Amino acid sequence: MGSIAARKLGQVVENVRQSLAIEIMTASAGIDQRAPLAPSRGVAAAHSAVRARVATFTEDRPLYADIARVAELIASGELERAVVAQVGELE
Repeated sequence: MGSIAARKLGQVVENVRQSLAIEIMTASAGIDQRAPLAPSRGVAAAHSAVRARVATFTEDRPLYADIARVAELIASGELERAVVAQVGELE
């Protein structure tokens, strides 16, 4: 039962990562729409990291590749490192 539970946990972690990627993409689109208002340094760093991998939404397109790129940004720790570089260690 332990191996099955471990496999299910892996699936849960991946599903959460995909959900977070979608939420982060949605937040990035919101930041784009609120321009010229500027977000905080940490949020701006996260937004820049996302925009370095995913183009701004200007027209309809399939989003599966964008979601995968943001999920990789999360999994690699690059998103967190970008924010930490601007605001310091997160607690």
